[in-house]
Amino acid sequence: MAHAENEITIDRAATEVYAFLADGLNNPAWRRSVQSIALRSGAPGETGAVYGQTLTGPRGRPIQGDYRITAADPGRTLASRSLPARRARKAGTC
Repeated sequence: MAHAENEITIDRAATEVYAFLADGLNNPAWRRSVQSIALRSGAPGETGAVYGQTLTGPRGRPIQGDYRITAADPGRTLASRSLPARRARKAGTC
């Protein structure tokens, strides 16, 4: 399974940084690949919140990269898991 992890020191209170990162609507400000994002369900930055996003994929093509917040401990831990890609339905099918 793919895994990404990063660490950086920012001269701000942990609660400020956490609040910014937890709200997925801020992703375009720090993740270049995010073209658009919307909160689909749940409360921003809380466990269970689902964000729908369009990312710049290979060769610049847009791809869906939706995710759910799986752990949220303000000021300490934020974890998410990618969701299966949403597929476009063909006309007349369910």
